[in-house]
Amino acid sequence: MRSSALFLLLALLPASSNGQSPQERELALLTAQRDKAVEAATAPIHRKYREALEQLLKKAMAASDLDGAIKIREALEKAPDDADPFSDLEAAIEGTKWLWPIEFAGNTPEDIRWISFGPDKEIKHGWHGYTAAWRLVKPNVIELTQAGKVEFVWKMEFDPKFKKATVSKINERKDYPMRIIEQERDKAK
Repeated sequence: MRSSALFLLLALLPASSNGQSPQERELALLTAQRDKAVEAATAPIHRKYREALEQLLKKAMAASDLDGAIKIREALEKAPDDADPFSDLEAAIEGTKWLWPIEFAGNTPEDIRWISFGPDKEIKHGWHGYTAAWRLVKPNVIELTQAGKVEFVWKMEFDPKFKKATVSKINERKDYPMRIIEQERDKAK
């Protein structure tokens, strides 16, 4: 009786084919969408602030106000940059597919050992159904997080042209090379 009740309970629980529940996947997507919206909303504010500081700096220099110019310059250096660090990176990697290092994928064949970058900072894997999310940690460097039975976190650093990258597990010192294997714009040609 007890084992049949346990079996019935387990059968009624929602199964997750890839280690992530639908709610975990939705949470990752919602977080990525929120981050993108916050960045889009604050970029014009930061840009206007920087422009105003630059104008004020010109006025202080024209008035020979050295102390004021120094303080304004310091504020300008601390002000968020008007360049959106996401725009170049996101545009460059969205729709791309990268060969994942064999060191992290066991004996997975190369034809399915890839990750691809989709919209809303979602990452798909070729060798299993897990999805992951990414976030910018500094220019050209992202952190990939895959939730599931065990949470995996990697750091991926891109070259300036977004054709090569290295990846490493967080808290490890060894970087593994990656290369781009497909771009959506290549498929359109």
